[in-house]
Amino acid sequence: RWAAADAPDHSEVMHSDDHGASWTTSGTGLPNDIGRMALGVQPDRVDLLYAFAADRDGVLHGLYRLDGPTRPWKRVTGEPDVLPGKQGSYDLAIAVDPSDDATVYLGGDHMGASPWAGSVWRCTIQKNSSGYNVKNFRLIGTHAHADVHVLALTPDDPNELWCGCDGGVFLNRNPQGSGEFAGANNGLACLCSNFIAQHP
Repeated sequence: RWAAADAPDHSEVMHSDDHGASWTTSGTGLPNDIGRMALGVQPDRVDLLYAFAADRDGVLHGLYRLDGPTRPWKRVTGEPDVLPGKQGSYDLAIAVDPSDDATVYLGGDHMGASPWAGSVWRCTIQKNSSGYNVKNFRLIGTHAHADVHVLALTPDDPNELWCGCDGGVFLNRNPQGSGEFAGANNGLACLCSNFIAQHP
């Protein structure tokens, strides 16, 4: 189990090996000036963790990768401008492809240009001499609503990416390719979706 904690003077990531009875700081070297964080992990790879962070003013702080709870955090450089509206204290999401730890999806506030749709990006991560960098990225949120709060892949299916945002729930059935999001709001009584949970 992983958790992001926010104290008055710093933020940190913690983990529990005893189902939440006790918690330990995860990794070393995570910057102190992080505000809000979203965590991304694969269901079957609990030793690998991504932290997607904004600073305390909502500006994009960075993407970080941890390859084991006692190892140092590594900065992933070259990520796209996921937060052009600087709303990271409100809009921040990440999901990791269940079959490929080098494919991550990042969600933020809105596209940086008209029609101001959802800021959802597919990123390919590669290792370099000093850590990691984004090898390439592609905007895939053009048909989702702005202000993305959560991204979740259907368990064991990398071809279904769900998005919860200020416009409700959207589904992309081909996020690895040229798929676009489509609304999945029939039957919902509210449109601001902050969390998605799925039965495996």
